[in-house]
Amino acid sequence: MELYKVREHVEELLKMLEDNRTNANEIFDLLFTDAKSIADDFEITITCPRIIGKQSHRNNYSYEFPKDYYRISIFLPYLDSIIQCIKERFEKSNSVAFSLQHLYPALFIKMKKQEYTDSITNIYNFYKIENLLAESESWYSLWQKKRLPKDSYILQSTQLGITSLELRREVSDLTVF
Repeated sequence: MELYKVREHVEELLKMLEDNRTNANEIFDLLFTDAKSIADDFEITITCPRIIGKQSHRNNYSYEFPKDYYRISIFLPYLDSIIQCIKERFEKSNSVAFSLQHLYPALFIKMKKQEYTDSITNIYNFYKIENLLAESESWYSLWQKKRLPKDSYILQSTQLGITSLELRREVSDLTVF
């Protein structure tokens, strides 16, 4: 799977979670109804924990109904935590790491020159790798000239993740393009 597709998927997931946070009451009503029906099947009564005047080891929410208590004390903080963790892990400053995949020939031969140059420039600005711009430009030119056919063994083996041992066994069967 290509990493930029993963990034797009994460952004869609984050949007869905933020929509759920916006409509938290409706979403939790559905979840609580399902949980209550399962609890009823096992003859379990859903109740709130005891409320104590001065409590120091957990939040002391004073809600009358269990549904409100669990929405405020568990569902909303959990949803907020998931959203925050995803934002931190996949923030824009981490997108340079995703662009490292553009150093892989099977991906960059599909890219336009300007798109590839922009990606390499971002990598260079972040990692400060010596001669990266010049080297990557020569690699791009070299691989664009080769332009291996889509059914070539080399591209298939790299995309399928064949190990070097398997590749060595098959080297004698390869033909020159």
